[in-house]
Amino acid sequence: MSKRSVLLPILLVALLVLSGCFGRSSQNGAAEVVYDEVSALVERSPAVQVVPLGTGQVLPPYGQRVRAETAVLTLTLSSTQTDSAGRLAELQSALADLAQLAEEQGLTLAPPLSNQISGAYARSEETPANYTLEAGSLTLRLATPLTEQDQDLTAVLLRFNEFLTAVDLPETSVVTPATVTAELGDLTAVRQGLIAQVYGELADHQAAYEPAGEFQVAGLYDGLKLLPLSDVEYYVYLEPVISLNVP
Repeated sequence: MSKRSVLLPILLVALLVLSGCFGRSSQNGAAEVVYDEVSALVERSPAVQVVPLGTGQVLPPYGQRVRAETAVLTLTLSSTQTDSAGRLAELQSALADLAQLAEEQGLTLAPPLSNQISGAYARSEETPANYTLEAGSLTLRLATPLTEQDQDLTAVLLRFNEFLTAVDLPETSVVTPATVTAELGDLTAVRQGLIAQVYGELADHQAAYEPAGEFQVAGLYDGLKLLPLSDVEYYVYLEPVISLNVP
């Protein structure tokens, strides 16, 4: 492996886990992770918000514990070549090599984001070499599923370290590991369960206020909030606004 192909040792990645492993605050707000939950109205929900868990904090009432499904290592692939055409060709070649290595090790290397590439391409194609690159560096995501045995990210770091150790690129290609995060899966069912919990409790209390008033609820499709409980577990909750409408 080229000495310059990996700039930061995996030990640095392990340190960065302390600040990154609790999931990213979505691209517009969970440590850059987009949690794709869709409301019952088939509208995309706002960003998921990661909330720090304070000492002695009582968990909010409308929530549940959810295990992360995937561990993701964010990587930056760059080239030190000064020639633009040569740099882009090198990045394309390096992407193909990294994708093949990831597949051989049972990992998933996500292709560059759409704003990092240009030219027409079929979204069904998974060969990074088919992309036309327009940047001097690319941000990639290397992912691996979390198992029930993964109570923290120790085993995941070993998997990522094995990948980084096996990287063999030219001296001018540089792979820089950034952060490791534990990401949740689709939260649609979680949201619907929390909404049912809210309505169930209100139904129990409604009889005591009838016919004097009626409960009204808002905020059920606002962004879900996350409290990190461990490296691989979150408390996912809603903060509905409940009011009593008195005629």
